[in-house]
Amino acid sequence: MAVCSTNSTLGSRPRWKDAVGGALFLAGMMLVMPLQASGPLPGNPGPRLAPGILRDPARPDRLRLTPALPPGQPNRLLPRAMPPARYSAAEPLLDLDPLCGTGLGTPFGPARLWARGDYLLWWTRGTDLPDLVTDGTAVLYGGETRLDQLRAGGRFRLGWWLDPCQTRGVEFTYLGLIGSSDRFFVSSDDSPTLLRPFFLPTGVADNLQVANPAYLDGTIAIDLDTRFQSLDVAWRRVLFDAGDRRLDLLLGYRYAGLQEDLQIDQQSTFTAGRPPIAAGTVLTYSDEFRANNVFNGGQLGLVYQVDRCVWHWEVLARVALGNTATRVNVDGQTNRFVPDFPLYTIDGGLLAQPTNIDQFDQNRFSVIPEIGVNVSYDLTCRLRASIGYSFLAWTQVMRPADQIDTTVDRRHLEGAGAAGGAVDPAFPDNTTTFWAQGAQIGLEYRW
Repeated sequence: MAVCSTNSTLGSRPRWKDAVGGALFLAGMMLVMPLQASGPLPGNPGPRLAPGILRDPARPDRLRLTPALPPGQPNRLLPRAMPPARYSAAEPLLDLDPLCGTGLGTPFGPARLWARGDYLLWWTRGTDLPDLVTDGTAVLYGGETRLDQLRAGGRFRLGWWLDPCQTRGVEFTYLGLIGSSDRFFVSSDDSPTLLRPFFLPTGVADNLQVANPAYLDGTIAIDLDTRFQSLDVAWRRVLFDAGDRRLDLLLGYRYAGLQEDLQIDQQSTFTAGRPPIAAGTVLTYSDEFRANNVFNGGQLGLVYQVDRCVWHWEVLARVALGNTATRVNVDGQTNRFVPDFPLYTIDGGLLAQPTNIDQFDQNRFSVIPEIGVNVSYDLTCRLRASIGYSFLAWTQVMRPADQIDTTVDRRHLEGAGAAGGAVDPAFPDNTTTFWAQGAQIGLEYRW
């Protein structure tokens, strides 16, 4: 702001200086007239505009820089939509946006860096279990879908615009769901009769006794766990920008991981002798199925955004194409403890036998499509709150329960096993499609 001295003596100043001053004053008025010609914003006395900034004659609620940008190229240095009712003549000279300052959300120029965190409430596709435990008349565990309950998680995104016009940028996204578990335990105190059903190679139903009220006490515990996470890095490039609407291209890399475990542990104690098994003999059976799926591939997507002052809508659609490397481990063991004799251990439990105990590695072409919708609101010039919905799927994954073959050759249980020519149970090598979907609420900060 100019400061005028009150001690100057007008009478002592030469006339030529007055003439020069008058000419400069007239030249200044001629330069200011184009700014005043467009008139103030509707409903306001009109804020002072910085040199080189004009109101758009066709849209008085918008400002532009001079000289004008090439046709069709939006001015990303200024807010997309500026509600005129919020302007006042008392605002600073360069305070063009009453909410956020000089451009796109900060008082220091266009926002270049953003960070976003979402709290997720998602469902995932459950795993289908075969009948695993019965009491002779009803199924106690299995024969249904498990791990399909609501799960919490988080998604974190960090991005950086490489130019002030926000036409090119990079972003990093990590997504993880809290591990989900399903636990089952039952003993002969709860149910005197406990059985583990299976089928003979001939198709006849059979079972392995866990507990029998006449001579056998027992327990069985089943643990089922799942964990999912994903991350991606993307190059972001604007394809279309109309100021309050824009379409961006995403091109990058995606990783995804799905790990699941199924553990079945049985312990049975003979309370009475049953020849050739002596009283006091303890048998333990263990079956373990583990599956680890890892996806690596390229990703292509589109992001469409609509801005209406402090409200923003966003639609995301992208697809990743690549390889899913799967490793499935099947293991089993039987321990037999007979009083006054050493512990006897053999490979194979019930569903995991020498015919399917191994490490199986597979590589398959997979697809991960994803869609998302978000609505957000500017809380401050830097902080934005959002709510939305997302869905993603992953093809060609392997899950532990799908690798269980319920056909078992009883010769395994009698100690003959593969030496007797048994070929069941086998490794099914089944694949399926995993999906996750749900709502999210989040905050985004820009600076």
